[in-house]
Order: sequence, then C-alpha cells, then structure tokens
Amino acid sequence: MVIPSRENLVILLYSSILITILEALLFKLSPQIYSVFNSLPILMAGLILKINLFFFSLVFSNILFFLSSLNNLFFVEDFVLSKITINLFIVSSLVFFFIYLLRIKKNNTTFSTGKVLVFLTLITSFFLFLFNLLYYSKFASEDLKNFLLNILPEIKNSTQQPTTDYEGLVDMIIRILPSINTFVFLLTLIANFFLASFFLKKLKLPPIYSLSFNNFSTPKWYFILYFCFLILSFILENNEQYHIINITIILTLVFFIEGSLIFFNFFERFKINVNIKILIIFLLFIFLGYVLLLTIIFLGLYSNFKKFIRK
Repeated sequence: MVIPSRENLVILLYSSILITILEALLFKLSPQIYSVFNSLPILMAGLILKINLFFFSLVFSNILFFLSSLNNLFFVEDFVLSKITINLFIVSSLVFFFIYLLRIKKNNTTFSTGKVLVFLTLITSFFLFLFNLLYYSKFASEDLKNFLLNILPEIKNSTQQPTTDYEGLVDMIIRILPSINTFVFLLTLIANFFLASFFLKKLKLPPIYSLSFNNFSTPKWYFILYFCFLILSFILENNEQYHIINITIILTLVFFIEGSLIFFNFFERFKINVNIKILIIFLLFIFLGYVLLLTIIFLGLYSNFKKFIRK
C-alpha cells in the first residue's frame, strides 16, 4: 500500500522533531550519556522508516538542531554547540550508511552481516581520514596537546614519579585518539542497534531491518586490505603514517567482533550458569584489560588467516 504524500509529510515532520528533541535531551541530561547513546534516537527512526523518509528526516533534524543552536535554545556555550552540531551530522551520516547497508542485506541474501560491518568500517575510515585531514590535525590537536601537557606534570607531582618527558607520549596519544574514539563509537552503534530494536518491539513497532552474528564471516579481500594498511603503517613516516595507523585501528573492529564471537562460543561449551559466565567474562576484562583485548583481536585475525591459506 502506497502512503499518501500528505502522510509522508506528517511522518517526516514528527520524526525530524522527535530526533531533534531526543538528541537535545540526551545532551542536556549528560554529555557522557550523550556520547554513548547519541545514535539511539536516529537508529530508532531508521529501523521503522523507509529509507527515503529516513534520509529526509535526518536532513531536517540536522537543520532544526543547527537553527536551535544559532538561537542557543539549549543554553550552553556556542563553542560546545558547534561541536555537538558537527557531531550530530557525522553520527547521522554514519547511521544512515549503516541502515542503507542493512537495507542491501535485507534485499540481497548474499550480502552478509560481515559485509555490512566491513563496508561500515571502510565508510567510517573515509570519514575519519577527512576529519583528521581537514579539522583535527589543524585545529583540535594543538588545543588537546596543550591541555594534556598542563595536567600531566600535576599527575606526576601527585604520584611523586621521576621527571619524564611527556611530549612524545602525548603527541602519539593525540594522533591515534580519533581512531580509538571512532572504534568505541562503532561498538556503541552496534549495541544501540540492538537496544533500539528492543525498544521498538516493546512499543509494538516491528523493526524493518535485523542484524545477526550467526555464521559471521569476514571477506578474504578485507583481510588482505587490512594487512596492506598494517604494512604501510610501518613503512610510512610523519603524518602519513598516523593517518594509516588511524585507519588500521578502525579496520581492526571487524576482527575484534569475529574474535569476540570465537571467545564467547568457547564459553558456550561449558555447561555452567549464565550469570557465572557473565561474571567470569567481566572479571577477565577487569584484570586482563588490554591483554584480553589484543587476544580477542588475535583470535579474529588467526581465524581469517586460516581461511586465507585454506584452498
């Protein structure tokens, strides 16, 4: 049944206003909460709207948010509002591409969940490259560097550690910080997708798209592409090297997810209480931290290496 154009306009109006209000409420509630759940309202709209309506809803909601920021309706500093407005545009764009990839998956049975995440990471890497090239490396990085160089000596004095030259360490952290933030954002995006699906089902609004990690597989060409970027990150120097490192970190997401599935499937073999399994996994993350993170990534890479050499 074709929806009349007037009803389309009503849907477009309500969805745009709802996205704008929910984004503003999340930000006003807490910037930390906003950074985690900022994709949730957009995902909820994307899971129940047709792709063309969803696209125009994002366009109008971003315009509404921008106009609200010009009039300072959120009662925060203009500098903060400008950053949130840019952030909303980037998040909206990435969520739209994510939903569009899910639409392709729904209409094409050969387009797997692995391919959805592969193309999502590639699109995100492109966005990050532009962000680093046009904005972060020219403006934001210097401000952040000065901030860290000011607070690190205070930390050193409070812990009574020997004098250390922090400038090299701070410079390295600042250069890879965008990719680490993006890595975390993509993980929260996937988590928010399932949370949005849960809320919609509770509201009796069945989502149009779904995402399943059963029989998850990474294409071989992506594995080759990843190692090309990994090799380049050791060969290149200066800014080019850090651009490649940032892209490589984001591309690692797919292997992290595949390694996580292997890790959780390993625990499925043990017939113990689910709560105990969750507790064990939680304690492993607490005590092992980055060691466990690297182990999970290695599991994903090793699994793909075996598939690559298999005839």
